Amino acid sequence: MFAGFFAASAILLVITATVHYRANIQSERKALESSERLNVALGSTAISQDLEEVVSDVLFLAGHTERLFNLRRESIEFTESAAQEYKTFITQKRIYDQIRFLAPDGREVVRVNYNNGDVEIVPEHKLQNKEDRYYVSATLAMDRGQTYISPLDLNVEHGVVEQPARPMIRVGTPVFEQSRRKRGIVLVNYFGDRLLVRFRRATANIRERVMLLNSDGYWLSSPRREDEWAFMYGKQHAFSKIHLTAWKRIRDADYGQWADDDGLYTFATVNPFDAGMRRSTKDAKQLRGSRTEFWKVVSHVPADHLNAASTRFLSRYLPFYGLILLLLGVGTFLLAVVTIRHRRVAAQVGFERRFRDILENIDLLAVGVGPDGAIVFVNDALLRVFGWRREQIAGKNWFELFVPEDRRAETRQSFARIIAGNQNTE
Repeated sequence: MFAGFFAASAILLVITATVHYRANIQSERKALESSERLNVALGSTAISQDLEEVVSDVLFLAGHTERLFNLRRESIEFTESAAQEYKTFITQKRIYDQIRFLAPDGREVVRVNYNNGDVEIVPEHKLQNKEDRYYVSATLAMDRGQTYISPLDLNVEHGVVEQPARPMIRVGTPVFEQSRRKRGIVLVNYFGDRLLVRFRRATANIRERVMLLNSDGYWLSSPRREDEWAFMYGKQHAFSKIHLTAWKRIRDADYGQWADDDGLYTFATVNPFDAGMRRSTKDAKQLRGSRTEFWKVVSHVPADHLNAASTRFLSRYLPFYGLILLLLGVGTFLLAVVTIRHRRVAAQVGFERRFRDILENIDLLAVGVGPDGAIVFVNDALLRVFGWRREQIAGKNWFELFVPEDRRAETRQSFARIIAGNQNTE
């Protein structure tokens, strides 16, 4: 019976532990998934807000440049005024490497360099023609109020990646006269490091697993810094080439989350063009066209990290459930011992009661003597023969009442041997 009780209790305990385990794992998974979505969203929002700020600055510079055209008809007056305005702006903002105004043919008309705080207005003889740069032709093709945002890459000087590496984004917009004739473009070189620092701060809670990928699946930011900017050095080391299946799902959707044998993936898309349109005067839906540049904020929780939830549960709760099982076993054992002893005592009491009843109902003389010789029981037949009342004899010494004095010592010894023999056989 007790074995069955223990088995049933143990099974109930196992069922309880299993339900607890599954609920705990599910709760941890939901909390992790929610946290990953939140942190990825924080990362993408930080980038979008950063780009919107830059776009706002570029549109401000463009509007200011247009006003200078109207006020300074002479080319030299315009150039000097624009240079001073750009110098003041770049000094105050401290987030741009260059601010330029380029003519429609790609010639630099004004260029101001930040030079790590040593701001310089580049003299005319050092100005260059940038018509062959992709970001110049792309910006020149924009309409009023449209803003071009280049891919995030490293600054290149004379065909070589500048060292130390400097991430850069070029943001530009066209400038028009009152006659709506395009007079050129305003172009800023924005320090990409600032954007990446803000991104990493926004995703600090998942810094060991969050990454920023460009539209080709190359790392722009990674927990492993050696993964970054491989495309700038002609290397094929890319997330898209290592995680082919995951990249296809990430590339083809704006956001999502899924788990597979490789772990938990969470991602969101940042479209620089859309961020620019939120600060522009045109409808983004009308202007999007064939723009395909995008960035992906991706979090990847490895499978072993997900499986660690089981280990954490076992380390936290296995001792607890083990202790309950041990207490259950000890409790069942003690209950069994107590029950068996109770049954033995009850049986002994019942036997003694029945034995006394028998002695009471027979005509033979009967007396019960304790180990110390004290009388503990006498039947009515004995009381009638000796004419005693029960209270007169109860508790008296049997040897003194019933054994002649000359035989008491011998009788006591015999009695003691009998008692000792009964005790040894128990």
